[in-house]
Amino acid sequence: MPFVKGQRPTAKSPPEPKSWAQHLADSEDAIFRKVVQLAKKGEPGALRLAMNQLTPRMRVVRFALPEINNVDDIVPALSAISRAAANGQLSPDEAASFAELVAAYRSAFELGDLAKRLAELEEFVRNRLSND
Repeated sequence: MPFVKGQRPTAKSPPEPKSWAQHLADSEDAIFRKVVQLAKKGEPGALRLAMNQLTPRMRVVRFALPEINNVDDIVPALSAISRAAANGQLSPDEAASFAELVAAYRSAFELGDLAKRLAELEEFVRNRLSND
């Protein structure tokens, strides 16, 4: 478009070049189909890549989670998990899994506590109503 005196130029700057990750994301489906095709033909590298993506990496984890018998045991258990992750005994994903387990204990303790408190409150109200 020719420049017209008195008008601002409207030239667009050139588009930003795509990053390697953007190129890969744009081709994700095609790459996946190609890997599957090669894996079906028995190509070892494609088979390995497909299996690594399809199966979770499992390993035996030797970690002694402290016993959790009540809510007071939650913090020491989480501390032990953090220490194990910090020193490399647990991977971040494994530590997160153990932390979720501890969170489930915490939820169970909270639910038990709420049920106990509700029962006590109901008993209190029943006694108050029967005394009136």
